[in-house]
Amino acid sequence: MQPASCSRLTQTLFSIERTSMKKYFFQVASILIFIFSIIGFSDNLFTDVGQNSNSDPKFIIHGLFCFAWVIILVIQTNFIRKRNIKAHMKLGIAGMVAAAGVFITTVYIFVVIYKGWDAMPYYVKSNRIFMPLFGIWVWLGYRNRKKPLLHKRFIYIATLYMLGPILDRAIDHFYLEKMFSEDVIYDVIVKVLWGLFFIFLFIYDWKTLRKVHPLSLVGAAIFVLPGSSLFTHKEAFFFSNINLFGEVVKYHPNYFIFIMPLTRTTNYLPILPL
Repeated sequence: MQPASCSRLTQTLFSIERTSMKKYFFQVASILIFIFSIIGFSDNLFTDVGQNSNSDPKFIIHGLFCFAWVIILVIQTNFIRKRNIKAHMKLGIAGMVAAAGVFITTVYIFVVIYKGWDAMPYYVKSNRIFMPLFGIWVWLGYRNRKKPLLHKRFIYIATLYMLGPILDRAIDHFYLEKMFSEDVIYDVIVKVLWGLFFIFLFIYDWKTLRKVHPLSLVGAAIFVLPGSSLFTHKEAFFFSNINLFGEVVKYHPNYFIFIMPLTRTTNYLPILPL
């Protein structure tokens, strides 16, 4: 095969790959999020419908809004894949209502269940940080609804900010406690899985734009920095001493874990950039 023919073939293959990635990425990602949601809440939906939370109005309403958001996300990405822009715009209003419901009901649950910041476990503090970010990014997505490059990234990343509880519950159904400690499951495996959704976005950007979109980088940076408890072992979490730029590694008997130094303790290994 001549060099010119090889070059044309390479360009053709790249064009096909780019088109496929552009067409299917957000659809596939939204379906994955939906699957994790079904797995995570399968006990509420199928296997343990008599549990107390299923009769508690605040959890029922919150769950309905969350599932509405995820289902609308799947439908909306399918509309875009089929280039049905009119239907996408019409359903967008329902999406904004669902997002508002997710935000309001989550804030209400935080207030009712946890009496102040100190009463929250470290992972709940993380979710409380991410919920305002979810609301802000959804609003920015709506404001930029006529700018597709920005709109789809705002909405996708906003959804990732609310993914923690879904992944935490989903991982419970894989019975990994037989192989790993609880700390490894929730402080490492879940967080790596969560981070993969951002890495997939970077890959999508590179395949379609030949660069990582700045908004993707900002979204990922916000995920790591203000959501710093994601990388903090629960025994070392002290939010009052936050430092966003000095990272250390703490030794754990089963693994090393990145910790953004939210602790006054000084017996750590040397600083390691994240």
